[in-house]
Amino acid sequence: MKNKSLGWWMVLSLSASACGMEDMSEQTSRDGASLQRPSITSDRASPPAGQATFGVEEEDYAPPESSIESFAFPDENGNYAGAVALKISASDVGTGVKEILYYFAGATSGSATVSGDTAYLPLIENPGLTTVIYYARDNAGNLEEAKSLDINIVLEQPGVSCLPVQLGEYNLFVLGNYMNGHDVQGKVAAGGNVTLTSFAVGAGLPSTNTNHVLVVGGNLNISNGAVYGDTYYGGTLTKAQNATIRRGTLTQGTPFNFTALSGDLQTLSSQLATQLEPTAAPRIEPWGGLYLKGSDPKLNVFELNASIFASTRYMELEAPAGSRIVVNIRGASASFSNFSQHNFRGGIDQTGILYNFVDATKINASSFGFWGTVLAPLADITFNNGSWDGGIYANSLTGTAEGHINPLKDFEFCQDGENHY
Repeated sequence: MKNKSLGWWMVLSLSASACGMEDMSEQTSRDGASLQRPSITSDRASPPAGQATFGVEEEDYAPPESSIESFAFPDENGNYAGAVALKISASDVGTGVKEILYYFAGATSGSATVSGDTAYLPLIENPGLTTVIYYARDNAGNLEEAKSLDINIVLEQPGVSCLPVQLGEYNLFVLGNYMNGHDVQGKVAAGGNVTLTSFAVGAGLPSTNTNHVLVVGGNLNISNGAVYGDTYYGGTLTKAQNATIRRGTLTQGTPFNFTALSGDLQTLSSQLATQLEPTAAPRIEPWGGLYLKGSDPKLNVFELNASIFASTRYMELEAPAGSRIVVNIRGASASFSNFSQHNFRGGIDQTGILYNFVDATKINASSFGFWGTVLAPLADITFNNGSWDGGIYANSLTGTAEGHINPLKDFEFCQDGENHY
């Protein structure tokens, strides 16, 4: 999930390759259009005409560094067969990244400034050459030298579609309430109300990653704990004196459209369930053993009925290192308690595992640990005396379970079987 957009797009094929820029003052695109580039002077960077220059403190003259990535590769001619989704990431060793700026020129036009150190760009869909110009600004006002990337789309393979799976941004994301919360090491977003007692949110994040650490669409009630980054609330605030906001600010407002993002999650869950065929069958032992063994080096898909977990006492997952496992789980409800689920073989670990609860509306877990990311956009989850290592994306969460940062690694799957990582 990412800034203002989680970035779940249906695309025809994705890829990108970064290219440097020699003279950033002006460059002509392949279609002959003149592209205006930001001007750069000595150690201090000047923004494009019309933009204000921020003051630069003496102790920080180093500009931030940004990079751009995609999820596929061009063909042998350097062309892309469909729409392209891109992600820009930036880092700064001094005062931290304030914002990322980017421009489209050529077949696609537009520009935007995104707060924070991560930007998910709109899909580039128009056939032809689009040049992406991007750079970052830190909190001291330093601008890095602009960079560019050429995307040339040639629609030569109609009918092939790809779906990015990007669920690594948030440790917890729910459309509704998060109640009785305790300790989540990563970022938390909830469209409803949030109540936290004897808690910590964001303590496991790097000190420079403070953007949107706790986002609450409704009322926020916190006591005896700390949030380690920027905190937002849309309704009322009840804050005890022993509750603090560290490494960030407390702001009334909601930077996300939770309803739209919830719709994206439901679409993703449905597409995973309908477009992915099982690649292997589970092995279920009468004594309660559940074994999921896959051999595909990229994507291994299993399908289970949620009722199986009520009698499961041991669970083991096996797949090659660097691959992904998607477990599509069907059923209106599921229960997990008193068994081990983090037994891995073959090189796979929790960063490569996604549990997709296709139609569950209720999940109960106690004395249990989820090792992997849970996608359950319709489910109200009650989870006590346990933890999750990955992410939870659900309708709501109630309970004292702890969230640990082990995000799902991004990947995409395509209808032509060419899955990309």
